[in-house]
Amino acid sequence: MNEGLIGLERIGGLFGLVLFLLLSSVSCKLPQAFGLHSLQISFPILPECWSELPLDGYILVWCNEKGEKCSAFVKPDEQFSICVPRGGKQSVLAYPVLGSQYFRPLGALYPYDVAAENVMTPGKTQDLILLSADSGYVALVAEALKKLGFDPWAFALDELSAVWEKRACDPWQLDPSAVAEKLVSAEFRETLFQTSTKEIELPQGLTWWPESPFAKTNKVDTKQYASLNTGICKFLAQGAYLMVQVSKEDEATIQVHKL
Repeated sequence: MNEGLIGLERIGGLFGLVLFLLLSSVSCKLPQAFGLHSLQISFPILPECWSELPLDGYILVWCNEKGEKCSAFVKPDEQFSICVPRGGKQSVLAYPVLGSQYFRPLGALYPYDVAAENVMTPGKTQDLILLSADSGYVALVAEALKKLGFDPWAFALDELSAVWEKRACDPWQLDPSAVAEKLVSAEFRETLFQTSTKEIELPQGLTWWPESPFAKTNKVDTKQYASLNTGICKFLAQGAYLMVQVSKEDEATIQVHKL
């Protein structure tokens, strides 16, 4: 187990700088809790759009029993546990890593993503905390609410995922901070999340995986397609990334960047 902040040299360059900024934004001001809670991280099966993704691992971010920011690099097949203040509400994030690039995070909301009967009743064994794509997005909405000076747990964050499930859309079309601002101003509406409008053929020669675990993609023989909303979407490959911008007129601009 590697607790404490990962040295920037381990992940290198711009990626390390971005991760450092992400870690710096995570709030660890936890309320007093009854004892400590040992949790085993349970990673989900990768979504269909990430099938055959050769992940190097995950960068896990949480707050430890002292309320300190921590991170660790966890391999896909590695069992990993964390210790947190029992019942103290916090977000746990896991950024999938491919080379020097990372995807949108999976996450968990503690204690909500732990079986309720295990939260306040100490046991002899570790409990599982279940990570998911839904909680990854919601966790960053919670962090954005903290930055705005609000208690995120005063909002019905557990109901957010029902919105994009109902609309069958990708929540990552909206920055979590934008959702937080709308919640605070009581201007949040389901229609903030758009449904996919245009199917784009992605460049051949590399296998592309969408940055978001909610993206809609499909393959026909050797061709890859993605259903996208208006705006900018990112796709990752080994040694490259792809930026696709869809205009309001449904015109697509595609740029390939080599690493």
